[in-house]
Amino acid sequence: MSKSFYDRLGVKKDADQNEIRRAYRRKAANCHPDIGGDNNEMAELNRAYTCLKDPIKRLTYDETGAEPQPDMREQKATEMLIWKFKEALQHDQPAISYARTQVTLNKTDIRRKRREMENAVEKLRGRRDKVLARKGPNLWHQIIDEAIQQSTAILARMSEDIGACERALEMLDHYEELGLDEFNSLTTGTGGTVTWSIVT
Repeated sequence: MSKSFYDRLGVKKDADQNEIRRAYRRKAANCHPDIGGDNNEMAELNRAYTCLKDPIKRLTYDETGAEPQPDMREQKATEMLIWKFKEALQHDQPAISYARTQVTLNKTDIRRKRREMENAVEKLRGRRDKVLARKGPNLWHQIIDEAIQQSTAILARMSEDIGACERALEMLDHYEELGLDEFNSLTTGTGGTVTWSIVT
């Protein structure tokens, strides 16, 4: 049975943040790879400390006994907005309205593709049992089942992407944008054309 994060740090479950920090430093001083320690042991120690030093992650860990997983929806939404803001700079467009329009278009396009794939999966399910094998494994069933499994995985990713778009739109509600005339004045200075160099 694997050690709990508390056991790994050598602290009690009711330890405060100072105790957790001191325990981590003490353990790290003994098992750090730079002084001959084990890489895996140090990695596990870092996992425990990263979780327990964060009050929200620690609460989730205490309630579930499992390490909190990163919020992919939040991460994808953040990456999406960063990319759209870069595009707005590159095309000399107002940041908020451009990003909102592009994210909304992305969301609509993904939803359309998801509907198409859901219809395709239903057709596959309808055709699955129309071929019988009198002897041996039913290769037709195997092919159909594999295709459905692959499509289901893609549908799950599409749903995640739609959720990320929705989160990105929520995040945009916390931004304010100057009027277009002010925006043009600020970005061009004298009304000229701005050329942006985007590092990706």
